[in-house]
Amino acid sequence: PYRRQRQMCIRDSCIPFAVCFVVIAAAFSFIWGYVSIKPIVSTYIKQKNVINDMSHEIRTPLAVIKGNIENALAAPDARVEDVRELLETCLGEVDYMNDMSSGLLTIVKGQGKSVKKEDRLGDVVSCTVDMFADLATMGNKSLVANIESCEMAVDGEKVKQLVSVLLDNAVKYTPAGGAVRVSASAYQMFSAIHVADNGPGIPEDEQPKVFQRFYRGLSNPTEEGVGIGLYLVRQIAEGQGGYVKVSSKPGEGSTFSLYLPREICQHC
Repeated sequence: PYRRQRQMCIRDSCIPFAVCFVVIAAAFSFIWGYVSIKPIVSTYIKQKNVINDMSHEIRTPLAVIKGNIENALAAPDARVEDVRELLETCLGEVDYMNDMSSGLLTIVKGQGKSVKKEDRLGDVVSCTVDMFADLATMGNKSLVANIESCEMAVDGEKVKQLVSVLLDNAVKYTPAGGAVRVSASAYQMFSAIHVADNGPGIPEDEQPKVFQRFYRGLSNPTEEGVGIGLYLVRQIAEGQGGYVKVSSKPGEGSTFSLYLPREICQHC
């Protein structure tokens, strides 16, 4: 009887341990499965968003292209010069769709994340500013740069893309006779790039929305653009561990600031 009683005690004491083991194992399996599948789910969601966004956004340009082609075909004896405006409109809509698809594919492929850091931040910013110097001059606008020496190792292609979007917007929205100012500075914990213009500015209620996908500012509805450039800037900046923000006042221009943390810097 003593032996049976002891065996029963051992069995009863083992049951809670067994239950705990099963619960812990199940919880561990659930957590591990969630961690493992999370990148797959994230990629799937991005791909789904791309499909939804593109199917929505291409409807209008396709309708414009179709209508213009039909109008051109309605006059079979017309010369190219007679339908030049229709063809130019079609070409503009094709460029729109090309820019939009390129930006979305860059995001869905995860190209916001840096995989190589072989260039120096100061050199990349200076070269990108030089690219836009002639464009600014052609529009009777000045481009002023103050680039401090910074040996921060970066993915030059990504930083060039970031600065190019900001400069393109700044030059576009700056009126003739105005100025675009670019600065890059190195600090103890991070490096900062500022692109400022003296354009129309952005109303306070629109500022939180400018980095959203396909957002087009209500204050400048006539300006050309896809509405994905700043969204792409945010994605790439966050992929590098940094962030971007805007400060602006209507009538006084806007300043976009890009911050890259020192942890991706080897020689700052």
